[in-house]
Amino acid sequence: MRATNSAAHRLSAVRRLEALLEELRPGVRKEERLVFKENGRVIFVRTESLDWIEADGNYVRLHAGNESHYVRGTLAKLEAQLRRPTSCGLAARRS
Repeated sequence: MRATNSAAHRLSAVRRLEALLEELRPGVRKEERLVFKENGRVIFVRTESLDWIEADGNYVRLHAGNESHYVRGTLAKLEAQLRRPTSCGLAARRS
């Protein structure tokens, strides 16, 4: 039993270390917020607050809680900006 706990602890430590190293890798950065202009104002939306994203041609609608924002840009462009879409549980898919 003690060996099992020790092995589980080592595996957990290895996974945490791998996650930290991934974040430090050059060229890879976790975006914590999106910044865009809407009606002449600069808007900041935390990526963790996004519920879902809707595509509409060359625009996307970001849904975050009770708010939604209509932004010029494609899903591909937004996904590239996020760099790591799975970092906050997001994935861009067309339906």
